[in-house]
Amino acid sequence: MKKFSLVLLCLLLTSNTYADIKYSRLECTQRYNSDKSRFWHTFLIFNPTTQGVVTMYAAQSKFKYTKKVYKVRTTPKFIYLEKHLELRRDINRETGYYSGGPIGTEGWCSKLPDNFDPEKFLQEAISKNLKEQKSKNKF
Repeated sequence: MKKFSLVLLCLLLTSNTYADIKYSRLECTQRYNSDKSRFWHTFLIFNPTTQGVVTMYAAQSKFKYTKKVYKVRTTPKFIYLEKHLELRRDINRETGYYSGGPIGTEGWCSKLPDNFDPEKFLQEAISKNLKEQKSKNKF
């Protein structure tokens, strides 16, 4: 009976990592970014098939974006995004306030439309930025 209770407790503790998140797709603004375009937002896609995992898409510069996978941990008040050797990122579930990670990545999260593909959006924007820069280059 002790073994069964221990297994049941473990299942209950690990099963809440994804099931209680209201939206599986989030878009987070960056509070300290002077350029308010959507290009500089952080996009989070919670993976429905692999519970406890989120993929983050974010521009690193006008010519490069990053795609990272984070482990998800939830509490009644926060969603935590964790990755080995990186600062933890937090989302306040009540307000949508997003913080942590590199300095300047604070902001607010909202629901991302289902038909929006952040990776395609970033690739197209970077391609456009590269073309514009090439036309400006003198050398």
